[in-house]
Amino acid sequence: MHGQFGNFSTVVKSSERMRIFRKLFNCLRRRIWVHRGYASSPSLAPNSSLSLNPNTPLFSRNLESPVNYVYPGTATECTELVWQSKPEQLAPTAYYVHNMLELNFQLKQLIKQGQLCEARDMFDKMVHRDEISWTNLIAGYVNASDSNEALILFSNMWVQPGLQKDQFMISVALKACAHGMNVYFGELLHSFSVKSSLINSVFVSSALVDMYMKVGRIEQGCRVFEQMTTRNVVSWTAIIVGLVHSGYSMEGLLYFSEMWRSKVGYDSHTFAIALKASADSSSLHYGKAIHTQAIKQGFDESSFVMNTLATMYNKCGKPGYVMQLFEKMRMPDVVSWTNLITTYVHMGEEEHAVEVFKRMRKSDVIPNEYTFAAVITACANLAHTEWGKQIHGHALRLGLVDALSVANSMITLYSKCGLLRSASLVFHGMTRKDIISWSTIIAVYSQEGHAKKAFNYLSWMRREGQKPNEFALSSVLSVCGSIALLEQGKQNFDQADISYFIQKAQDNMDPSLLEFAWVELLEKNRSVTVEELAEVESSLKN
Repeated sequence: MHGQFGNFSTVVKSSERMRIFRKLFNCLRRRIWVHRGYASSPSLAPNSSLSLNPNTPLFSRNLESPVNYVYPGTATECTELVWQSKPEQLAPTAYYVHNMLELNFQLKQLIKQGQLCEARDMFDKMVHRDEISWTNLIAGYVNASDSNEALILFSNMWVQPGLQKDQFMISVALKACAHGMNVYFGELLHSFSVKSSLINSVFVSSALVDMYMKVGRIEQGCRVFEQMTTRNVVSWTAIIVGLVHSGYSMEGLLYFSEMWRSKVGYDSHTFAIALKASADSSSLHYGKAIHTQAIKQGFDESSFVMNTLATMYNKCGKPGYVMQLFEKMRMPDVVSWTNLITTYVHMGEEEHAVEVFKRMRKSDVIPNEYTFAAVITACANLAHTEWGKQIHGHALRLGLVDALSVANSMITLYSKCGLLRSASLVFHGMTRKDIISWSTIIAVYSQEGHAKKAFNYLSWMRREGQKPNEFALSSVLSVCGSIALLEQGKQNFDQADISYFIQKAQDNMDPSLLEFAWVELLEKNRSVTVEELAEVESSLKN
């Protein structure tokens, strides 16, 4: 046969090859439909299907040779089989196990494309599932941040007979424990890894370090790391990230130095976390050294590393370096613009910060909540109401007014501009409030002399389950004396709230700050009794 495919004998060169090809199709059960086996063949209509029967010749004379369409991709394309036997013989749709490698490949492709529901449906219909099938689906749920379902699947897999628990399966399960903060399950897997010697695998050990660090077991994570015989970039990055995020920035830098001496490969994430450690510890010397190495390694082209560098220099009090880095960026992203705006705010050059924001709006970069928080802070420091209102409207159009950082900045802006009602409206419109929100609104009314309202917000804060911090307590204390609140409180407020307020002030505030607030209170409030003075003196001494 001649045509676009050439001589058929050149494609199937021997009878042995044809025999193998026939055997592949004869393995299929009687009367099955192959849905996609010939889907790409020009000889078949798009909606046609081919019924294969072991007794029917494989190739019909009225069809062009399908070798180029069927033979190279038979296992990949002919996996979904619908049985035409009696319904009671098998489920209407099943995945017949002829090539687990190709089935697992198809399952993994669905997961990669984000079609987790379709992947689960395929997994449930598979007659046979091997270790790769289970691991692929569990990893899919972990990457989709559904650690609970991932651990449920892992538990179901654990009781399946004949399945081998390998290093990849255990490391994926440990990742699920880390995401779900499930330290109990993680410790069980740690014990199993030790007993099965899987602890010697760099994948399992690295996953254990990462799990312990994320759940706050820093000492155990460091112990596992020190016992590792082999370490890779993932191991080192896990220990450094865990230490830095737990507040041990200097320790993280020491591990980074040791990693550098061990000649282990680096990636942009490793440099970024080391720069974050330098920023958090204000270690400019370390930061400059890491900057130099990042340039040598070619990571100065990474926006991720450059933005972290800018943050480090900003925190270390080197705003000039931030501006230089920004000018060298080919395509600044939202983090780059936000860093520059924040730098100008920290320098006290709020007008420049607003100008940078205007430049950003002319670019294709869309500001995020942190950008708005920074530029609103600039407007608040300038007490520029009109600019603040325009930026508020912009944030409203982008749907970012519900973000905590934006709302808190707006409360500060309106309060500094003397618009207490607008500040209160923003506060009451917030769907979620944090300690900064409460402290800011309390400070707003305290600074304007509205002690009663400030105290009401403090009581409301208590009822919502929020614990007041030093800032909130000192704000109320500093204004209480002007209206003799200690005396009036006994008449106008719940005595339990008064007692709670004073006790929290004594428990949470810095002694010097508390003493200053009490002195101001006592100087202004001449109606305080001798007994109350003795109580205050005693609390200060304690």
